[in-house]
Amino acid sequence: MNNDTNHFEEFEDPKEFLNLDIKNLFSEIWFKPKLVFQYLSNYNPNKYVQLLLIIASITSTLDRSFSKTTIFKDSGIEYFIGGLLGGALVTYALYYILAWFLYYYGKAFLNGQASSKDFRMVIAWSRVPAIASIVFSLYQFSF
Repeated sequence: MNNDTNHFEEFEDPKEFLNLDIKNLFSEIWFKPKLVFQYLSNYNPNKYVQLLLIIASITSTLDRSFSKTTIFKDSGIEYFIGGLLGGALVTYALYYILAWFLYYYGKAFLNGQASSKDFRMVIAWSRVPAIASIVFSLYQFSF
């Protein structure tokens, strides 16, 4: 009985992603975003999604709070920390609501096939540039 199927195919590097550094997706997302999203969608859709959503929630809240220059003048540090935590929790929940809304809208009106989990992956990974910009802003703000 001749069986030519490769039973270990799932453990091998996929050939279409040979020019993608899979171990360093955070740098690859800047230069090859389509390839990174294809890889994540096909092989590892949950990779860093929760971590990126949490960091994106915190950085979005920081970005909003730094745009208001009165936060440091009128209130104490405990209000700032409370606002940061509360804003991050609300923003985190809004990412889930946005993913559900995109799923529902796509399914109802566009006959879409993506799940809300797929949309959460796209939302999380698309926030990488915003996370990097707030990190650079914090660095600049510290000097």
